[in-house]
Amino acid sequence: MRSRNLSIIIPFYRGENFIKMCLENIYKNTTGDFEVIISSDGFDSKDFLFHLREKFDVKVIMNPRGGFAQTCNRGAEISKGENIVFLNQDVFVGENWNEPIIYLLQKEYVGAVGIKLLYEDGKIQHAGICFNIFSEPIHIYRKKEGSFISANKEREFQAVTGAVIGIRREVFEKVKFSTDYFFSCEDIDLCFRIRKAGLKVIYTPHSYGIHLESSSEKSERIDKIRRSALKKLIARWGKYIEKDEFKKYIEDKEFLILFKRVFTYTFRIIFSFPEHLFPTKENNAQSYLS
Repeated sequence: MRSRNLSIIIPFYRGENFIKMCLENIYKNTTGDFEVIISSDGFDSKDFLFHLREKFDVKVIMNPRGGFAQTCNRGAEISKGENIVFLNQDVFVGENWNEPIIYLLQKEYVGAVGIKLLYEDGKIQHAGICFNIFSEPIHIYRKKEGSFISANKEREFQAVTGAVIGIRREVFEKVKFSTDYFFSCEDIDLCFRIRKAGLKVIYTPHSYGIHLESSSEKSERIDKIRRSALKKLIARWGKYIEKDEFKKYIEDKEFLILFKRVFTYTFRIIFSFPEHLFPTKENNAQSYLS
């Protein structure tokens, strides 16, 4: 087993079609000393994961079904690294992806780091999370080209996605993922607690990965759980949420996007459509189903 300056924790749930390629990219593109831990949410894939343990230099822990937060926390409990990265099973990391994360985590004022995530076609999936006028989290510039200038600025956000999030161990041990959520909004809740502790959440485009998105489960039941989690998030952090989506567009001089969003929200308000009936391309910024 490698020495453990970095612990890469992969929360696993029904990811047999993705995890092997995920691991291959980790070992190909990660520099320095690191360990990899697969933390399974449930026992369904026990034999498969134990086979991976023999093939790759990884630790595997099996947990009762408990959701994203509990699975991540359990993985962190057995990890040894000074820095921790939680990485989705359907994310394929790019070359030297860990270096910008570690560089930023060495700064005392940084509590968490998120990276640029792309769809398979090269378009933006994640470039930071902000909040719209309804206090809903959105992936800003989602579906824009990967080279889109405004999505390639290293800067502070209120939150970043938990699909790939780096945190110093000393910080994570103080906050951890809240198990009040099952598999939605845990990442955003974590970022708010990090910021409440006086630390910053930074997005960097200098590290990237390909995210297949929503590999583990999709259903109407899942959508209901997501909406319930969002209500819980807003109830808990409503007074801390800054509705900064428009502010970001103005800061980036993206006035055409701003105009389109104003039109979209005006239409939604007039006709009183809830978000799940009138979705936008930038909504649903959530955990390992994001």
